[in-house]
Amino acid sequence: MHHLPGRKPLARAIVGLTVVAWAALLARDASMMNEMDVRHAASDLSGVLVQWLLMLSAMMLPILAVPVKHVYDRSLKRHRFRSVGLFVLAYFAIWSASGVLVAWLSALSHSRWLIFTLACFIVLIWHCSPGKQRCLNRCHALPSLCAFGLRADVDALGFGLRHGTWCMWSCLPLMISITLLPEWHLVTMAAVAVWIFAERLELPRRPVWSCRVPLRLWRMACANVPAFLSGGANRLLLTYEAKPVTLP
Repeated sequence: MHHLPGRKPLARAIVGLTVVAWAALLARDASMMNEMDVRHAASDLSGVLVQWLLMLSAMMLPILAVPVKHVYDRSLKRHRFRSVGLFVLAYFAIWSASGVLVAWLSALSHSRWLIFTLACFIVLIWHCSPGKQRCLNRCHALPSLCAFGLRADVDALGFGLRHGTWCMWSCLPLMISITLLPEWHLVTMAAVAVWIFAERLELPRRPVWSCRVPLRLWRMACANVPAFLSGGANRLLLTYEAKPVTLP
């Protein structure tokens, strides 16, 4: 497969930023040594929003490899990083807006287990629904982008807003349930991050009620274990290609 110059540094940048976000989450988790610290952080609006943004960076940056590469490849060389920046800014702006809901739910510490149980039930129903599959299908969409003038910036922003919206609706119930989990945050976050990445590797399918288990990542790993281990995250991100598909 032919790679344009700059793709490998782009993949390395995504991996590097993801590692930094996970390191920040680990440091933040280590700084809250007792239950009182956790409760105080849960009731502090700014603390919840910071935690939310770190979670988004750690868990969502890997699945942006394809859309970011799409923006990068279809931008003029002198505008590439600006276009990528506008896309990422718009994407995280959509997710940041949902942080208000997360902060409000986190403040309800007296009924945290009840809300978490209810959130898990919603996650299960949503995961099996046609709406979830429809959102996943839309996350595969790679629109045509203008490369010239103001239209290039508008297209990059619009793509970021649309992609962020579909991604948010696909993953928000799961992300909220993680935030409400009273214990084992980081372990659960890591497991869910792998699940979300595996979901994004699946091809679009007809939106119907079904229990979807994303197995393509597992098959990829088993089929090419040496390359998967030696190539690391860069190889996986570079081969995470979105082929033209007809959305159901």
